[in-house]
Amino acid sequence: MGLLLPLIYTILYLVLTSIIFKDKKVITLLPVSIIISILVVYIFSLFTKISIAFYISIFIGIISLIYCFIKKDKDLLKRWMDKDNIWIIIIYFLVVLISFNKGFHGWDDYSHWGIMVKESLRLDTFYSVKESILSIHKDYPPLATLYEIMWVKIIGSYSESYLIRATTFLGISFLTPVFDNKKNYLKLAIIFVTTCIFKDLSFLFYQTIYTDVLLSLAISYSLYQTFKKTFDISDLIILALSLSFLVLIKQVGFVFYILCLFSLLINVIFNKIKINKNFIILLLPIIFYKSWDIYISMFEMPIQFSVDLKSLFNFVRILLFKEGESYQYIAGINYLNAIFTKGIFLNLSYVFWVIVFTLILGYISKKDKFNKGIIYFLGAVGYSYLMLILYMYSFGPYEGPNLASFDRYLNTYLYVGVILIMYDACINSIKIQLIYLILGILISNVNLINLKPAFIYESWGNYLHEDYNKILKHIDKDRSLYIVVENDNGIVREMMSYYLNPIYVHGGNIEGITLDEFKSSILSSGYLYVLRSNDYIYENYLYPALKIDYIENGTLFKIEGNFEEIVATKVE
Repeated sequence: MGLLLPLIYTILYLVLTSIIFKDKKVITLLPVSIIISILVVYIFSLFTKISIAFYISIFIGIISLIYCFIKKDKDLLKRWMDKDNIWIIIIYFLVVLISFNKGFHGWDDYSHWGIMVKESLRLDTFYSVKESILSIHKDYPPLATLYEIMWVKIIGSYSESYLIRATTFLGISFLTPVFDNKKNYLKLAIIFVTTCIFKDLSFLFYQTIYTDVLLSLAISYSLYQTFKKTFDISDLIILALSLSFLVLIKQVGFVFYILCLFSLLINVIFNKIKINKNFIILLLPIIFYKSWDIYISMFEMPIQFSVDLKSLFNFVRILLFKEGESYQYIAGINYLNAIFTKGIFLNLSYVFWVIVFTLILGYISKKDKFNKGIIYFLGAVGYSYLMLILYMYSFGPYEGPNLASFDRYLNTYLYVGVILIMYDACINSIKIQLIYLILGILISNVNLINLKPAFIYESWGNYLHEDYNKILKHIDKDRSLYIVVENDNGIVREMMSYYLNPIYVHGGNIEGITLDEFKSSILSSGYLYVLRSNDYIYENYLYPALKIDYIENGTLFKIEGNFEEIVATKVE
């Protein structure tokens, strides 16, 4: 039964949205219905506990269903009998199959995305509060995480596969505009292609809870809404809702909100669309955006990607050696070189693919007064510029020059181009060969074996199962733990921190710190776990600090005493 509960919850809100938007096909309302359910929980969570907000959302969904039965709307029933609606169930179970037994496969899943979900569930409020042990990105907008929390609450238990399933289902829902076309020939292909767009992004889409692909799909869906030739109140509400979602899944979403408004403005001008008072609803995303700003302002936290206006114009001075740090100059030069020369898809550069997708979108809309290719190109320029500023000013002296996650961030916008082409090819039946060409290119670059369900639970952290279960038996959740792991680049510490949440986990690879720093750290932590050591660590840290002749890997110690004499008691 737990398997079906998220689908039932989704249908409740599909009923609600199909009542509100009487002129829309039910299946095309799937993303809007999900967005409404998330926004309902978000709004109430600002003022009360997430669990209460979730129960309120269920109540609203049930009321809409009761209203439907009382009203006995024959037109509504006819719309629900549309054979295309079976695709809602197909999409859902396709996602269930792909995500079956899948666990986390990405660094960020462990470092913050997974912790965000766990902390929100533990505290029954947003992860941004003072009590949260989340160490980074407390300022991140919460809607993607909130939807994952909703799935956990619907099913009644926590699993990484549920989080992945929620993210994937939400992402694929943004493809439903293809059902605006009554022809059926490519609907299954489109759903399949979503999991196979880029080798890197495909991996991140259905094996992690990263929001990059989700952001791409939300941008594509929102831009698609601005391309219409007429706008009634329903169209404007749907656009406002999709843009509200966009600004609350990632900070950069606000930039794409501006792009969508610009796209709409150009469309209005070229197609001579009459603007009326209903367009004021497009300011709704600003209200949602500011609501999160106001919420996080109540708590002290570093803002991860804040860029002042001065930075937007001073980057040239850095590149000319007239101001700034040397690492900022290196970051800027490396970035500008990479967007033109670094192969990120089929060994071809970001700029190459932007030009290709711009030309394709321009060709598709050549008979229209409104050129989608130009909008896509301007968006690419704006996004590229923003990423340049972030790498120079926000990523720091290590991640900036090394262009951390460059492929993932830049592929985010390339993915938008692919999806916009898919929309047009499927909805308007333009040059079906184009889709087959893109399909062939994409599938040739994808490791399709990852699409299979996992019969044995798959996760990066599987091998740590015995370790963290041993620790959880002996340490209270409000304690702190110091771990020792040879040659750890940080991922083992992040995984242990996630699995042991809310225990504070410190340490990792200690080669490089002083003995005094090591002693001070384990004393302040109270517990030490030697997960994986070597002769160098034993001779230079463990023996001098603990005075124990032999220490096996996988040993837990309770640390007491003082700096001069540490007492390490083995915990079994």
